[in-house]
Amino acid sequence: MTTLTIARSFKLLAAFLASLALSAHAGTPEIPGTAAERSLLREATGYYDLEDGRTLKVDIGVHRIAVALDGQPLERWHAENADMLLSSDGHRRVRLFRNAKGSVERVAYEMDRLR
Repeated sequence: MTTLTIARSFKLLAAFLASLALSAHAGTPEIPGTAAERSLLREATGYYDLEDGRTLKVDIGVHRIAVALDGQPLERWHAENADMLLSSDGHRRVRLFRNAKGSVERVAYEMDRLR
């Protein structure tokens, strides 16, 4: 192999890796809002008991919001604002109720009724 062939192989490999990195980042949008809103959302991560006895898990990272109900697998959701999470289909919502310090003290899980 010549030096030119090796260099061309490295260029192709570098281009391929760069395209993978760009496509992976494009598929994971950042949590919307100001830095303060994003911080408030990330603090909402945890387990919550609902009024009907079910358990809701909220997992919020830098690039992902996921919600699970009663041990089901986590589903990708998105934030409407710092106090409202929406499912990907738009028919389910999680409202975050905060205390005076800004910590989530309870949540409400809401679902649209089917017609």
